[in-house]
Amino acid sequence: MSTQPLSPAATRIAAFLSDFSPARRVLVARQFDVFKRISPDRQAALLPQMVPYLEQVSLFTTERAKNFPEDRDDLIDFIAATKTLLSFLRGDEKTEDIISAISASLSIGPASLDSLQGFLHLLESQRTILDSSKEREDLARTTLPSLSRTIFSVDLRVKVVDGAVKLHVPIVVAYFDTDIENEQIWFQMTREQLEKLQTDVARAAKKLTVLEEWAKARG
Repeated sequence: MSTQPLSPAATRIAAFLSDFSPARRVLVARQFDVFKRISPDRQAALLPQMVPYLEQVSLFTTERAKNFPEDRDDLIDFIAATKTLLSFLRGDEKTEDIISAISASLSIGPASLDSLQGFLHLLESQRTILDSSKEREDLARTTLPSLSRTIFSVDLRVKVVDGAVKLHVPIVVAYFDTDIENEQIWFQMTREQLEKLQTDVARAAKKLTVLEEWAKARG
């Protein structure tokens, strides 16, 4: 860790990092190592594609990760590290301030700092584009609660009569959580209801693709 005097901006960031638990500081330092493992060219290509997952990394599923050549764990670290660094660039902070603060607060080697500095320069150069993408993501989450987590499990409903199983039927138990406290729902479905839900979701996804292409054509 560096012992050089810090600028006011770097001092603010260092104070923020010092509030992290020791375990979290180790985790953040490990996440920053990802910029050594992903080339600068790939970082520039990945950055706009990862914006939708910055607020909710759980949306970056294993299936989604298969579309990228990188390891999924590296992509998760990339998303998490990017989110942390963007939180440091909200005001007048510069790359030099952030590097100084991280060097003073985390156990991170010179090679990691160099790759981190390169990525921070990329973030600064893309700030307008990233802010626009963030604004679009925020707009998508307005008006109604936004889905944040889903859990599906399978259960068996059994009817027992006179000590013997008279009837049984498998069902799906679903849990939908949102970004609003206490706005969640549990429900159950038969196979037929699940298949209807799959059809409805697939139909909605096709309509969404049409609208996305229409919006892209108009800038």
